[in-house]
Amino acid sequence: MNPLPFLRQMPLFQGLTGCDMTLLLGHAHEKTIQRTESFFHAGDAAARCFLLLEGHLKLGQITPAGEQGAARLIAAGDIFGWAGLMDDHSYPGTAEALTACRALWWETERMRQTLLATPHLALRLLALLGRRLREAESRLLDLATVRVEQRLAKALLRQPADLPLPLTRQDLAELCGTTLYTVSRTLRAWEQAGWLRLGRGSLRVLSPPALAALIQGPDAS
Repeated sequence: MNPLPFLRQMPLFQGLTGCDMTLLLGHAHEKTIQRTESFFHAGDAAARCFLLLEGHLKLGQITPAGEQGAARLIAAGDIFGWAGLMDDHSYPGTAEALTACRALWWETERMRQTLLATPHLALRLLALLGRRLREAESRLLDLATVRVEQRLAKALLRQPADLPLPLTRQDLAELCGTTLYTVSRTLRAWEQAGWLRLGRGSLRVLSPPALAALIQGPDAS
């Protein structure tokens, strides 16, 4: 499958000339992994940067105490593993597949050279990473000020409502920075209310308005 049409739809690559796209794809490699496999692990040398073409994965970090920290969900069209461009020598987290995944990857040093030769792409990447930073700051604030139920609702509404999410309860606990017990109890209550349908290793949101109303409740931040 030629990834060029997919890349042209992404805001990151819009405005690039045909020559720029040819240069970009000329240095790209493709990698496919299955569920529970990883593109990289926390602590590995950040020698590659990735763009997810198909599937879902989670980026999880291990705390200094050795515990699983809050994770972030990556969907098709998202970039990940670009820490090496910021002078980090290792990946801060693990990129684990939640479904079968297909991604393009570039050598970090090669991508750095491409960005130097393509200022338009470099500026768009800086804007994207800036949004990521603001999202991370917002999530940290949520962990301190927002109820677990609202954090869980936000995590579910970030994903397409018309598709079953390939998320286990443990995945959601990591995404929301809470316990497996709390997530299980909350999801059962929401299923009984008709807000979602639980499956084996997946769930489907049935009532986005109900979750949105919960987020906008009196304790929302």
